[in-house]
Amino acid sequence: LPTEKQRNAAPQSLRGAPAAGTAAQSALVEREGIGYAEQTPQSQQENPMDAFDVLHTRRSIRQYNAEPVDEATVRELLDAAMSAPTAGGIQPWRFVVITDRGLLDTIADIHPYAGMIKQAPLAILVCGDTSSAHYGPYWVQDCSAAMQNLLLAARAKGLASLWCGIHT
Repeated sequence: LPTEKQRNAAPQSLRGAPAAGTAAQSALVEREGIGYAEQTPQSQQENPMDAFDVLHTRRSIRQYNAEPVDEATVRELLDAAMSAPTAGGIQPWRFVVITDRGLLDTIADIHPYAGMIKQAPLAILVCGDTSSAHYGPYWVQDCSAAMQNLLLAARAKGLASLWCGIHT
């Protein structure tokens, strides 16, 4: 955990104050040997949701409408997933965005607990790359952290989501 001095050195946007909304917002700032990336997506600037509201109101939703999710929103969800911590920083995750109706229906037929996917407009498959020699055993935790970030981001965007795991 950062020290009090390090927390106080963090940019305002990381201490709870609104982000400035300038080009500096996406700059990497080095403070006390810790890198802070300042970036507030446009959607959060327009309609911010408190982090604790997101944490405490996220639910596993099993009914969806067929309304498509736009590409920019999918990118935000993936960016959130890839912001998760990983063992050794190896980022062993691979994401597959599935929007093909036939493929979604096939997944529902194969996975014993994914019948509801037949209603969903998309699925994001989180896969773990097990090829890392040193940090390989931690891919499950790393991908789980990415999945949790993805679910929380979906909640923050007002999207229904559900974690359907399968492990081989």
